[in-house]
Amino acid sequence: MMSIIIRTNGSVKVASLPDLGSMQREVGGFIEVVPLGDCDMIVNEDADALDLTVNPTATRFAKERLLRIGRRLLTPDGWILGNVILVGKPDKNGDETDAPVGILEELR
Repeated sequence: MMSIIIRTNGSVKVASLPDLGSMQREVGGFIEVVPLGDCDMIVNEDADALDLTVNPTATRFAKERLLRIGRRLLTPDGWILGNVILVGKPDKNGDETDAPVGILEELR
C-alpha cells in the first residue's frame, strides 16, 4: 500500500508499507488509527507514554482535516507525537488503501 510518512523533522515521503509490521516499525510501536475524513493517520498508540517528539506537520494536517469534518484533536495536549503514516480509508474487507493522491500536494 502506498503511504505518506510524515516524520517529526517535517520531512514527507511516499513509501510502500505492505503490512502491519512495516507500519509498526515506521511509527516505532503499536499503531492507533485516527480517522481524518477521506484518509486515516496511523500513529504510535503509546506516543505519550514513550515521550515521543512533537510532530508539528502532522498536527497541523490533522487539525485542518478534523476541522473540515467538525471534530477536534483528542490528545491530552493537542499535539500529534512521533512519526505518522497517512493512508486511504479501508476497503470493503477492512484493509487500508493507498493514500489519496491530493494529500501529498497539501503537505508541500
